Amino acid sequence: MSNIKNAEKPKPKTGSTALQEQASLAAIYYAYKKGATLNDEKVTKNASKASKKAQLELDIALKEIYPAMKPAWYDTFISQAQTLCGFKLCKHTIGSTTNAYDYGWYDGSPKGIPSSDQTSLLPDIWDLMGPKVWDLFGGKGQKDSWNTADVFLVKKGKDKDIKKRVEVMYDEFINKCCTEPGVFVGTVNTLLTQFVHSGDLLPISLKMKTSQTTMTVKETNMHEWKNSDKIEIIKSKFTTDPFMFMNVLERSKEISFGGGPNKMDGGNSLQYFADFKVGDYNTKYLIEYRLSGDLMKGEVKDIKLTNKGEDKRATAQTGTVPVDKLKEMIDEFSGKPDEEDIPDKNKTLNTSSYITTWTSYLREVMTDSRIKKKMGKLKITIGDINEDYTNDYEGYIKKLFEIDEMCIDNPDLAAKKLNTKIGKFPQKIRLKLRQLRVLKAMANAKTKGRLDEYVVHMYYLAAKQNISNADLNGPFLKLS
Repeated sequence: MSNIKNAEKPKPKTGSTALQEQASLAAIYYAYKKGATLNDEKVTKNASKASKKAQLELDIALKEIYPAMKPAWYDTFISQAQTLCGFKLCKHTIGSTTNAYDYGWYDGSPKGIPSSDQTSLLPDIWDLMGPKVWDLFGGKGQKDSWNTADVFLVKKGKDKDIKKRVEVMYDEFINKCCTEPGVFVGTVNTLLTQFVHSGDLLPISLKMKTSQTTMTVKETNMHEWKNSDKIEIIKSKFTTDPFMFMNVLERSKEISFGGGPNKMDGGNSLQYFADFKVGDYNTKYLIEYRLSGDLMKGEVKDIKLTNKGEDKRATAQTGTVPVDKLKEMIDEFSGKPDEEDIPDKNKTLNTSSYITTWTSYLREVMTDSRIKKKMGKLKITIGDINEDYTNDYEGYIKKLFEIDEMCIDNPDLAAKKLNTKIGKFPQKIRLKLRQLRVLKAMANAKTKGRLDEYVVHMYYLAAKQNISNADLNGPFLKLS
């Protein structure tokens, strides 16, 4: 997650602020574009006629824009322009001209500046963010709560580039990636910080000059990034390869699945640990595809860092992937509907059709090397049964489905014959079949170059990223 330097909350505008902001921008425009002297004695002494004329034009423009202007405000407008000219990111020799910038006012089209030299980048970005983001700040009309900049400068031609970058992020984060809107905003803020640091974007918050003081520029809400000089849209990896065990054994005196006597082997679940980065937000999580009633659910837990710097799974779950969304994901990537060839728990799997289908499916998944995984061995060790079907996929499926039929037809007799409690074993068998589809879905996602998308979506479908309020405030330069 990005760090934030010099955080400051935005303040609402009052009174004649709109006119004052436009007058401030006009002074900056005449300083850079027209070469106004800004009443600097050293500059005025040797100034060209063009620079002196530009200063006169500026004085007239300020009166036209802000008729109620008092001397203290005139001094403010001139001092603001002088101070900005001396700032490292937009250094400019007073009295000279440059066509390097376009000029924008956050609240509309500014007076005193030709349309050919105007930009609407920041309000355009706000409009682009959409209702999900606007709601974070109290509605569309609350753009000042996102970024308190009053005016802004953008290097010529850069506004299209910056806006396009934000549009791509919106598509990736909101449309495709279903991330929390706060993650999108925080990452946009970090992107904009990069453009501020490069001098391509100068969002400026204006304050009236305090008498007998020197004005300064303070970088505010600058979102610092680490380890990279660019924004990563999606980047992920498995920190623990997916694991689910096909061994049939006795657990807690009940027939079950697992990898052995170790209770941390995952049991009936399919699990993986993942680490992903969306923008500047790094997340570690565990997902467990486990039985919930008669169906499979995807339960997500965040991985927390202990005070010893070790990863530790959270005690409480972060959230559960909605069942319909989970099915959509599995259907899309596995190529098969989630429930296809998986009958109700009261209808046996022990038919030639199901045996053929799932023998082929099991063989395909277990021999697929596209993603690393652990699946244990095809052993069945319950009661008097101790059989090893390693590499005998058909033999394993036949025996498994035979047990399924026994449990459905007469659970009491099955329990006696197998010498163990039946519990919900028919549901657990069907869970395993669904989990095979999950593994197939992940392998297919990798082949399509979309495994990152799969990993990230599974987290965001279940969880809400915890975004600090500071991350929501956009970067600006406080000129005061």
